Amino acid sequence: MVVNLTPSSESVLNVGSPKIWILEHIFIGSSSSTDGFDGIPGNTDVCADVSGGSGLWSCQGYSGIQKYCYSNTASYCTTDGGLYEWAEAIQLPYNCNYTNYTCNGTTCVSTEHSPACDYPDPAATKRQGVCPIGWHIPSFVELQILAQNSDPGCNLDGGTCTTAGGKLKASPTSTPITWDGTNDYNFSALPAGCRLNNGSFLNRGSYALLWLSLPNSGNPINAWYGYLYSGVSNFYGLYDLRVYGFSVRCVQD
Repeated sequence: MVVNLTPSSESVLNVGSPKIWILEHIFIGSSSSTDGFDGIPGNTDVCADVSGGSGLWSCQGYSGIQKYCYSNTASYCTTDGGLYEWAEAIQLPYNCNYTNYTCNGTTCVSTEHSPACDYPDPAATKRQGVCPIGWHIPSFVELQILAQNSDPGCNLDGGTCTTAGGKLKASPTSTPITWDGTNDYNFSALPAGCRLNNGSFLNRGSYALLWLSLPNSGNPINAWYGYLYSGVSNFYGLYDLRVYGFSVRCVQD
């Protein structure tokens, strides 16, 4: 299912067309509760220390698209969507979770792992990642458009999108999780929570965290995401550890 969201302030970002978003968090991938993907060394899952001995573990560096299910429970992937590390979400090798990037408008170049982790700058090129053919991981600009559709002129990075979050969150009657949105645009953002790099899961029912295709340049471990949380109508653009497992929404090409 998709929803056509026409931005009400296109001139602010100089974009010329509406954006169509998939209405649900995606859950493409092969991992489930039976895989035991908890990131803890010695268990039966296929995980590796990807950060030079610092104890940060990934289970998503292997063939096929790998996702986590909240609390390693497969049914949560069905209701809430999967949780993906950033590099997995945009389909790069897992060590791309740990590299500096410089994005020049054409290419995001990795300092430590070039050319394996280099990829086209999402400011200019759509990144399909784990999305279906014809869809892509949203850029920061596209998330900004989504926010401005209901809160014209607001700035995700500046914390001024004060009403967009409430309008984009699913309402209590349209979600399997208790959530306090009004769902004005049928975007139905779900508070699917997240997976931390130590294998623990947090904040199902409180947070919706949506990966973007943009790394935080100059920071070797962070990337940008959209953030909504319970009890607040704000919508934020923030950055955090790429190795965390967050939700993914896709935008039509």
